[in-house]
Amino acid sequence: MRKITTPPSCHPNRPYYSKGMCKQCYMAQNKWPSTLAQRRRWNKSYHDRNPLARRNSWLWTKYRIRAKDYDRILEQQNGHCFFCDTTEALVVDHDHNTGRVRALLCERHNIFIGSLENNFNLVDDALAYISGVISLKQNS
Repeated sequence: MRKITTPPSCHPNRPYYSKGMCKQCYMAQNKWPSTLAQRRRWNKSYHDRNPLARRNSWLWTKYRIRAKDYDRILEQQNGHCFFCDTTEALVVDHDHNTGRVRALLCERHNIFIGSLENNFNLVDDALAYISGVISLKQNS
């Protein structure tokens, strides 16, 4: 990235910002909202007009994937949870240590996998518990 050392043409006594202008002139020409409240209103209206941009922004911020990546994974899983036939409210399952996206899961399975992620002994305990409960029900 090159550094501009020439002063802006609009106000030579101010630091250069972009496109030959100081920051105030650049923001005024490009109609950037000047106050925090104005920026918040602009952001809300932009996201209301552009739902795909909002979805892309959220998926990128949280999981480092784009909406097209989510849709590709969803297509690979035939629109279902990785473990069951649920098609509603699929969430992104990811490794909390590496951030790597693994699959799309229903909320129930995502919570289950999340609880197992830090405690692999829980699987053995859960299997022992379930087999004990099943055998108690069979005996009664």
